[in-house]
Amino acid sequence: KNMYSGGENVQMNGDTPHDGGHGGGGHGDCEELQRTGRFCGGLIKDIKRKAPFFASDFYDALNIQALSAILFIYLATVTNAITFGGLLGDATDNMQVGLM
Repeated sequence: KNMYSGGENVQMNGDTPHDGGHGGGGHGDCEELQRTGRFCGGLIKDIKRKAPFFASDFYDALNIQALSAILFIYLATVTNAITFGGLLGDATDNMQVGLM
């Protein structure tokens, strides 16, 4: 069953459930957005609320699909840099100034 079909009250990213097709949703008056009187008080409350989920952000990156995407993006970037460096070396007879 598709979780985006709207059959259930699925709350994503801390969003409040929609009120039956009358628009709505949004964050409303959550306590992270209220004035606390302290410097960065709402930011501190938000970090405390999300702290239990920080470890899962790193564990989820160990998924095989995420690792393959990371490897693909890395190789796509490195091959372009190597090609550009080779073309620049050919065009300047290897006389380009490097900061090594």
